[in-house]
Amino acid sequence: MLNLEWLNLQQIVIIVLVIAIAKLYFRGSNCKIRRDLTGKVAVITGGNTGIGKETMLDLARNGCTVIMGARDRLKSEEAVKSVIK
Repeated sequence: MLNLEWLNLQQIVIIVLVIAIAKLYFRGSNCKIRRDLTGKVAVITGGNTGIGKETMLDLARNGCTVIMGARDRLKSEEAVKSVIK
């Protein structure tokens, strides 16, 4: 176990608060803004994985028509199916 005898209560509280604040800061957040993008068209490259896929999902949820470009046809078809669901 850790030997924490040299720490007093005030130091422990400060350490716990710093860790909690750092955890909240580095967690990040999601965009909460929702706009109606009906009638808009977006072209997304790399839309089958990662940030491109998440961007495509968010745009599609807001009514945007999304055109996706990707290198792997099979992966892109799977990504499109997951968006349609």
